[in-house]
Amino acid sequence: MLATKPSHLPTYVLVSNKKSEQQKMGWTLKWRQKQLLVNKEPYEQSQLLAEENQEWLIERLKRSPVKLVRIDAKLQKDNLEVWAQACEQAQKPLFLRLNPAHQQPSNLYPGSWLLKRLSDFIVSALLLTILSPVFLGLMAWKAWRFPQQSLLNKHWCVGKRGKLFQAYKLAAIGTNNQSFAEQMTCNWQNLPQLLNVLRGEMTLIGPRPWTLSDASRLAYLEEQQQLNALPGITGLPQLTEKLLDLKTVSRTHLAYLNNWSLGKDLKVLLQTVPQLFSGVIN
Repeated sequence: MLATKPSHLPTYVLVSNKKSEQQKMGWTLKWRQKQLLVNKEPYEQSQLLAEENQEWLIERLKRSPVKLVRIDAKLQKDNLEVWAQACEQAQKPLFLRLNPAHQQPSNLYPGSWLLKRLSDFIVSALLLTILSPVFLGLMAWKAWRFPQQSLLNKHWCVGKRGKLFQAYKLAAIGTNNQSFAEQMTCNWQNLPQLLNVLRGEMTLIGPRPWTLSDASRLAYLEEQQQLNALPGITGLPQLTEKLLDLKTVSRTHLAYLNNWSLGKDLKVLLQTVPQLFSGVIN
């Protein structure tokens, strides 16, 4: 049974008052068993909380006794980003509200999946150790040539059971002329996601990490169950073409999840190694 929401949390919040009336989206908040549920709601002018008041939302979340937040993926990218940033600042885990997926490989093949996860941690730790001089060299070179630019970028993605996390990527460094670092990021930009693997947020081989924009679109499709899956650094769509439409990638991921095996993961890994050096992986 849903209890009355805490009085210090807003009823409706709006991301931006710069959008047209048709584009504006608000939400309602409900409290249930120390969870805060954020549901999609039509916008009403009297219920406006502008985006400049995000600090207000962060402070209310910090003071709230909620243990985690579950949000409707249909709230669109801008709203999801506001909540993701607020929950990060308030140190509250944020999950998309999804239908449970019981047919995940981790549930169907627990022994093989455990072996896969152990391999993930061992291989990631080994690769990070080997590549650490390269990353340190890049950091020193970047600090010398482009001190105002960051070596790493972070962007919000959807992880296991719909949990939001920030995936790492090498940033393109330099000017409009292709620099050494820019050439490297073409082939190696996803390698910092080895850190995400060590943190348990990703796996080496699996479905690609869905962005918040992807998640808001998948939420309207039957394939939304795949948002529960653990994402990977590389996988079948990443090995074929760079530009695939959402439904094609979705079908490929579902086929992978429904027919998962360690042998197929090993095959993808063996295909990944040569393509990593040839620049095919985006």
